[in-house]
Formats: sequence, structure tokens, C-alpha cells
Amino acid sequence: MSSPQPPAIDLDELLGRCLGNLELAESAVSAFLEEFPSNYQQLDAAASRFEPTTLAAVSHRMKGAARNIGATPLGDMLASLEQLVDEAGHNEIRTLVDNIALEARRLEEALS
Repeated sequence: MSSPQPPAIDLDELLGRCLGNLELAESAVSAFLEEFPSNYQQLDAAASRFEPTTLAAVSHRMKGAARNIGATPLGDMLASLEQLVDEAGHNEIRTLVDNIALEARRLEEALS
């Protein structure tokens, strides 16, 4: 039996990071959602070309942004990618990047 999936976003964590300021929390999430497609496109392109340096840099930046809004599962996936980039093969990297896209969709659904 598998354990239930954690929520895509921890709203309590987000509000805590924003000192309870709902307007600031909404602004942080909006900025994340606005920047994500461009960041993901860079990540996807680097994965396709198998560019470890770019993969590490972009996944690091995206990890911080995800964790700042309380999207811990997405942040954890990006941290895994960042750590594995020098050790993993192209297929493993591709799978991680594809799973990041799926988790981002889950996050968007949770926010809608």
C-alpha cells in the first residue's frame, strides 16, 4: 500500500514565510506561476541537450522558488535533479524533468 501523496502546496508554510500577509503570499505565488514556464523551458532544453551545468543552475533556481511558496514536493524533485545531474544518465534526467512538469500541473490544479 502506497502512502498518500503530500499536498502540492503547504498554504500554512506559504503564509508563514509571508508573515501571515495574504497579499504577499498571493503575489509570491503569482510571480512563481508567471516565471515557471520560462524556467521549465530552460530546464527541458538543457535536459534534451544533456547539459549538466545548465541543469544544475536552473534546477537550483527553481528549487528555491518552489520552496519559497511552500511547494515542497516540487522543490524536492528539483533538489533531486540538482544533486543527480552529474551522476544520472540522460534517461534518468529526462524522467525527472518530465515528472517535474507533472508536479507543476498538480500545483497549478491545487491553486485553481
